[in-house]
Amino acid sequence: MDRLAQDLRIALRGFRRSPTFAATAVLILGLAIGMTVAMTTVFNAVLVQRLPVREQERVVELWPFRDPGSELGVDLTVADAINRQSNTMRGAASIAHYGAFAWPLMDGDRSVIMAQTLVTGNFFELLGAKPALGRLLRADDDVAGAGHVMVISYDAWQHTFGGDRAIVGHRLTYADAGWTYTVVGVAPPGLDYPNGVACWTALTPSGYKQVHVVARLEAGATPAAARSEFLSLAARLSPGSEYAGAEVRTLPQQVVSNVRPLLVALVAAVALLLLIACVNVGNLLLLRAAERSRELAVRRALGASYGDLVRQLLVESSALALAGGVLGLVCAQALLRALVVLARTELPRADVISLAGAPVAGTLAVTVVSVIIFGVAPALVGARGNSLSSLRFSARSGNETRTRSRVKRLMVASQVALTFMLLVGTALLARTLEKLERQNLGYSTDHLSILQLSLPYSKLGSTSKLLALLDELAPRVRAIPGVTALTPVVVPPFMGQSVWRWTFEAEGQSEREAAGNPMVPVEMGGPEYFKTFAIPMLSGRGFLETDRADAPLVVVVSQAVAYRFWPGESAIGKRIRVPGITSPSGGGDHRGEWRTVIGVAGDIRYRSLRDATQTVYLPWRQATFNGFFAVRTSTGLAS
Repeated sequence: MDRLAQDLRIALRGFRRSPTFAATAVLILGLAIGMTVAMTTVFNAVLVQRLPVREQERVVELWPFRDPGSELGVDLTVADAINRQSNTMRGAASIAHYGAFAWPLMDGDRSVIMAQTLVTGNFFELLGAKPALGRLLRADDDVAGAGHVMVISYDAWQHTFGGDRAIVGHRLTYADAGWTYTVVGVAPPGLDYPNGVACWTALTPSGYKQVHVVARLEAGATPAAARSEFLSLAARLSPGSEYAGAEVRTLPQQVVSNVRPLLVALVAAVALLLLIACVNVGNLLLLRAAERSRELAVRRALGASYGDLVRQLLVESSALALAGGVLGLVCAQALLRALVVLARTELPRADVISLAGAPVAGTLAVTVVSVIIFGVAPALVGARGNSLSSLRFSARSGNETRTRSRVKRLMVASQVALTFMLLVGTALLARTLEKLERQNLGYSTDHLSILQLSLPYSKLGSTSKLLALLDELAPRVRAIPGVTALTPVVVPPFMGQSVWRWTFEAEGQSEREAAGNPMVPVEMGGPEYFKTFAIPMLSGRGFLETDRADAPLVVVVSQAVAYRFWPGESAIGKRIRVPGITSPSGGGDHRGEWRTVIGVAGDIRYRSLRDATQTVYLPWRQATFNGFFAVRTSTGLAS
């Protein structure tokens, strides 16, 4: 210990004589260790740590589809049938098929937006989750006549309500329906299911019926067997559905599948960066050892053993690594905080990341690995050789020993190779990001904002009062300085392919041909819809103020729809019918009524960035209103 203390004092004196070297080495190591620890912490929290449920691999989510890439909901009776007669699934619950959806609530006189999802009362019991505070939903919460209750996520409890332990019993008002929800509990941290959820409420009191099934597999049952049985039950209970297949995912896959490739790539990148940093610092140490060769030779001549010199050099590298580890811990904490703030909605299980922080054990482990990588080799090479050769040869004079020269060339070559690999990966990533940035969406996103309006439908009393309110509201918003266009929309962008999709029929098709039509997104808009989104009209016209519920029913189709159903012909004047759309003006259900094509618009990537989908557009007064507006301004969002 006395010798180690003496070696440490010598090392510190040496660092004071060469502060630039010491600062450079510590800074390189600190940044590399900080990024490595931050990313491995995120990787561990999101992908490695288990979800707060019982036997997570045996929990699966199932849904049917008619064409690949689409997610359809099934009726609540499917889960009931699984609970009664399934051979592969031990129990089943239901979850709204749209996932987590932004939900405006009133907390006293404060408006809060929470991502809500609807589940059956046995949802948490099936998962085997335990509350962090209060209780979770129970089976008697989703029966007719039950009170309106909700469970909030741990992340929402911490960041929306400040971790107030008096949150149980707190009341939030849903103005649209005039309901008041009572918070009965807080979910455990890390239960980010579905992704981005802030609160869970019961399905049955809401009246919503289209769901995905969440089930727990029987012992020995496979997801593939459960999928086959689920598809059979769903097809039998919905004979007209004509499902093409079903999808099944385990709970871990459903929660983290979208971010797994990204996190794996980032962890590999920072590990490579750490290796490059270690080799870089190793080169610096080797160069420093070469410059100190005469000093080391004199110490050998005075009686220092080879082990004494190796120990001295290792103490120096360990001191640098320790300083780099401390700086890395600080950097990791800062990076994690920034990541959680900037990517809270995109990164699943962000509440667990914020709880974990940067583990000291992880930092120590990375620091030890760094010492081994960059400290041992330079120490062995720097201390090797006899005193005579070290006194006679030096790098400055051009007479460097072959061993030292070979090691230096090897380390430089390895650093160049590793850096080249990292640069290639960075270039590929930059190219991908550039392509995404330049992706032609088919509409302009500059100065485009999506607003959600929460209206007290229960107080308005009638659809005519709602329409009168909107007729008064829209011109006032349009008159705000900077607003150039405004339109109602049915859903915000990139909502996915699982909501507001219909299979429509083109006039002249046989029943068999109509049954084979794909499901397409249905968008709703006002007279300024295409102006607001800057979607080009290729032929015909867009919507007018006169396209109301009492006027002839009209529709605009995308170029892909026109090409698919009327190739080589003009789509203008053709007719289609979209079942299941109810007019908000009280005009009744237009199921089966024909709509005339009045325009063809360019294809857009509105539901998904990956693909430009076939799209059908309806005037909102002949369809529905969901409370969303798209607003285009001249200089950004007007206050």
